[in-house]
Amino acid sequence: MLSAGGFDWVALTSPEAAAVYLEGWEAAGRPEGARLAVVGKGTGDVVRKAGLEPLFTATTATGRVMGGELPRIEGGTGVVLYPASAKAGTDLQQGLTEAGFAVRRLHTYDTRPVSGVPAEALAAALAAADVVTFGSPSAVKAWVGLVGLEAAKGVPAACIGETSARACRAAGLEKVFFPEAPGIDGWAEAVVEALGGGGGGGGGGGGP
Repeated sequence: MLSAGGFDWVALTSPEAAAVYLEGWEAAGRPEGARLAVVGKGTGDVVRKAGLEPLFTATTATGRVMGGELPRIEGGTGVVLYPASAKAGTDLQQGLTEAGFAVRRLHTYDTRPVSGVPAEALAAALAAADVVTFGSPSAVKAWVGLVGLEAAKGVPAACIGETSARACRAAGLEKVFFPEAPGIDGWAEAVVEALGGGGGGGGGGGGP
């Protein structure tokens, strides 16, 4: 598919998605001509390490924003290739569809929670942790599934962005912190805020 082309953009919404795409790009013989669009700096950095330069980066690192901002290519096909996790949300697809693009989504990888974690290890983690960090909604679901809602509610949650914070709220967590602009730097600030014992409204002034 990469060699055949036929799409205007390749949309990459996470560092893992970028890494998996690059594996396929290598296997296809490094075909030229694909326009890479990335959701944020972290994803872009993965692409740049492979010697490629993204031609579009969303102003805010969310699929919703990316879908609304991705420019049309004059004379192009109007098709966006979206290699993604099987568990990825639909915000990007919806935004692209509303903007008039046709989206070709490929499930190139999956994320699965660990199982069989010793109870003593979970108890030790809960006892030692002052904050739990989440980089994806699937991580939230896995953590709550492992330790139980009541135990999870007792530890502040610092999220990489609004999407993970929404998952925390949906799961029933109350002390949730997240940056207005998703990314590693904002995530670190959310951790600091959570450690300060704030009320849990969310970094940048508000919950999801």
